[in-house]
Amino acid sequence: MKAPEGAAAVAVLGDFTLWEPVAMEAEDGRWTLEMDVPAGTHHFGFLVDGNWYLPDDAPDAVPDEWGRRSATLVIEGEAGS
Repeated sequence: MKAPEGAAAVAVLGDFTLWEPVAMEAEDGRWTLEMDVPAGTHHFGFLVDGNWYLPDDAPDAVPDEWGRRSATLVIEGEAGS
């Protein structure tokens, strides 16, 4: 993920993290993280320096219950596996 220029800390959070932020690492100008995400449809976003952030190219952004927009991630396979 390419965060806004000058970002000091980036974390991903979504239903697959129980909405708890998981820190990402800066690598060659991009923020990365490897994690296992179960099959199914998930919603997520990022915290950049403590503020909610969703890139302009976020997939299938939808309104969430906190008045923000969250991206949608679909992992193929049987949910729960």
